[in-house]
Amino acid sequence: MKLLSTNFRLDYGSLERGYLAVGLSLAPNVLSGHNVCPASTPGCESACNLWFSGRSVMGTARDAKIRRTNMLYTERDAFFKQLEQEIALSVKRADKKGLRLAVRLNTASDILWEAIAVRDKLSVMELFPNVYFYDYTKVYKRMQKYLHGVFPANYNLTFSRSELNDSECKEVLLLGGNVAVVFSGGFPDQFSGYRVIDGDQSDLRFLDDRGVIVGLGVKGAPGKRDETGFVIYNKTSKGENHG
Repeated sequence: MKLLSTNFRLDYGSLERGYLAVGLSLAPNVLSGHNVCPASTPGCESACNLWFSGRSVMGTARDAKIRRTNMLYTERDAFFKQLEQEIALSVKRADKKGLRLAVRLNTASDILWEAIAVRDKLSVMELFPNVYFYDYTKVYKRMQKYLHGVFPANYNLTFSRSELNDSECKEVLLLGGNVAVVFSGGFPDQFSGYRVIDGDQSDLRFLDDRGVIVGLGVKGAPGKRDETGFVIYNKTSKGENHG
């Protein structure tokens, strides 16, 4: 069973920017019996873009995510040994193509990878200082540490808005961080007074400007039916300030 893979969302916009992007897909929330999303909300659970769309709903893909997650919690040494090997192989594959490697460890989870020692008291990011790592998170204290520089230099975080954390989003933006917001009906030019960029053009969040809203289009039927406030329905004309 492979740990790392690529998919359309990771691949789209990456190659033309000079990157090979790979990700680790675990079973979100508590689906495996292990809570990998400590700050999840009812809205994000029902609208989970990666879990409820495309191949993610198919039985084989679902089972593989559960097996990977169980391996992380029950065979941790073997998990990290394999993760190291697969990252090293991905670096070689990227080098052969003249690309740089980007790794997203939380494609459907929110694990604090920076706090997990993989080998010799080093995190996986520290073991591969020339690889770009990036993730989204809803864990506010984690985002605060990132914004205050308590993170490996090659690990980038984008804060994710939910229906319950608007005040935390404002604090993140005031500190110069970025906030991802899920929209339906297109992206406004601004949201809550901050410029909105099109996050669907590429998944490489570490290339984004600082202090912006990263607009993500809602994907999957459950997300499009969201009534919790997790999805922002853009019904007014483009160019107005929403939020």
